[in-house]
Amino acid sequence: MKLIQKLEKSKKNGKPNKIKDLEYKVKCLEQTILKMEEATNELRKIINRIKSNVDVHINRQFTEIKVMEKDDKWGDYSGTFYISSDDEKEMVLKKARVHFDKYFKDGIYHKHKKLGLFLFSPRSGNRLVEEMITTSE
Repeated sequence: MKLIQKLEKSKKNGKPNKIKDLEYKVKCLEQTILKMEEATNELRKIINRIKSNVDVHINRQFTEIKVMEKDDKWGDYSGTFYISSDDEKEMVLKKARVHFDKYFKDGIYHKHKKLGLFLFSPRSGNRLVEEMITTSE
């Protein structure tokens, strides 16, 4: 702002100084470029943080419980269990096993069925971790 005020004073005093006007314009452009570089660097940092958050979200693993159908193919699943930053892989597998014990092991609908516990990862795909059999009464 001080440079603008000096320029206006020189114009009011009737002393048109083209060199000072040019210097003023160059200084203004330099300041603008510096501010743009700072903003660009700040945006670069923010974009890198967002990218790392997206990579973590995309590459996270989860487990599913699927039912072995009559044609020996894995069918529909009941429940998806994600690995978060707080959960470790074994904890998520434990959650899936507890879900199996609670809803499938003694359940009527899935009686005499073989179920599979799968661990999914974008890099390794779907892996069968364990086959579980429901109780037969």
